[in-house]
Amino acid sequence: MGNRQARCRQMRQWIETGRANGNKSLHNRLYTHNDRLQSYLFSPTNLRFSIDFENHYDKEWLLKAEMAARVLSREWERTNIDIMFGDAVKVGLDYGAAIIKAIVRKGLDGDIERLGSRIVMPWMFGVYDESVVSLDEQEAVCEQAYLTLPQVWRRIAHLPDADKLYAKIKALAASSVEGSDINSFFHQVLSTGTLNTSLTNTTSLLPGGIVDLGNNSSDVIVGADTGAQMVKFYELWMWDDYAGDWVTVQMFSDDILVAPLYKKCNLFCPDTLPYQLVQPNSTPGFVWGRPEIADLIEPQGLLSEWLDDFRRMMGVQFDKLIAFTGVDGITDEMYDQFRTQGYMGLGPGAGVQDLTPKIPDQTIPALQMLIKFMEETGGFSNIMSGQGEEGVRAASHAQTLLKTASPRMRDRAILVE
Repeated sequence: MGNRQARCRQMRQWIETGRANGNKSLHNRLYTHNDRLQSYLFSPTNLRFSIDFENHYDKEWLLKAEMAARVLSREWERTNIDIMFGDAVKVGLDYGAAIIKAIVRKGLDGDIERLGSRIVMPWMFGVYDESVVSLDEQEAVCEQAYLTLPQVWRRIAHLPDADKLYAKIKALAASSVEGSDINSFFHQVLSTGTLNTSLTNTTSLLPGGIVDLGNNSSDVIVGADTGAQMVKFYELWMWDDYAGDWVTVQMFSDDILVAPLYKKCNLFCPDTLPYQLVQPNSTPGFVWGRPEIADLIEPQGLLSEWLDDFRRMMGVQFDKLIAFTGVDGITDEMYDQFRTQGYMGLGPGAGVQDLTPKIPDQTIPALQMLIKFMEETGGFSNIMSGQGEEGVRAASHAQTLLKTASPRMRDRAILVE
C-alpha cells in the first residue's frame, strides 16, 4: 500500500500541476490529455447494452432481448453507474488502474431494491498476487475504507450486543482519515535525498489532496476535508474451494470482527465478486497497470522549463536593459522618473544603447515541435483531434487516414468495454 501511495502521489503531482515540485506549470498538457482520452475510450452518452444469442431463436425472443437490453441501459443511467464508470476510466488513466465496486441494497424479502457503484482507489485496495491481472483469479482481495459512525451503526445494528460493539468501535474513531493512524506531531523520517527544511516550496502531498506549507501555487490540488469521526474498515474477500464461492470478512480497526459470525458466506451475490478492475493500459503480469502519462512526463517537464525561460525573456522585453553612454550621474531615482514621464534629456555627445537580449527565432518552432511530440506520443495526430491534415482533399482520403490512425485507441476502448 505504501508503494502505491507514493506512486500515485507522484502521478497526481504531475497531472495536476505539470511539474514534479508542485509549482503550477504555465501550460499543463497532462490533465487535458487524460481527460480527452477518457472521453474517447468511454462516453456515458454513447452507452448502449445489447443482448445476443449464440443459437437461433424466433422473433418473440429477440424482441424480449432487445427490451431487456434497453432496461439494463436505463438502469445504468438511473443509478449513475455510467457516470461512475467514466470516472473510473479517468482514474485508471491517471494511476494505471482503478477498481469499481458494485453495490446492491436488498429489502426485507431479499430482493434487490437498488443498484449502485463507487470507485475504490488503487492505494486503498490490495490483492494476493500482483502478477495476476484478473481479480476473479486472485486467492484474496482486500479493500480498506473509512466509515463514519452512522455508517458503522447501519452495518452492525442487526448483530447481537450491537450497543457494546458500537461503543468499542466508537472508541477508535478519529476526526480525520489520517488521525486513526497518526496521533503524534513527531515522526522519524528516513530519506535518501536532501530534505528541504526552509519552509520554501515545501509540500506534503496525500493521494487525495495537498497541504501546502510554502509559497508556491499548488493550491489547485484540493481534497476532501472530513470533519466527521471516522473508523478504519477492512473488507476481505477470500476464495473458498470447498464452498465454491467467495467468503466475506469484515473488520473494524485491526481486531474487531463483525463478519462472518455464524457461517461463512458471500455478502454480495453468490459466486460473484463485487469488484471490477478498470485498466485502460493493460500490463501483462502487473495488476496495477501503467499510467498514461509515463511517456509524457519528460516532455512536459521540458515544456514547463522552456515556457519559464520564454516568460522571463518576454519580461525582459518589456523592462528593457538600457545603457547610457557619454553621460554621468544617472541614479535609479532619475531613471524611474524618466520612465514615468516617458522622455529624458541628454547632454551633447550622450547616447542610449538597448542591451535587451532578443528572443531566439527558434523559440516558437521549438515549443510547437515539443507539443507535436507529445501529441504523437499520446496517440493524437491531427486527424484524431478533429483537425485537417495537409494534402487531404477528399473525404475518402480522410476516412482512410482515420482508419489507419485509430486501431490503437479502438483496441483500448474495446478493452475498457
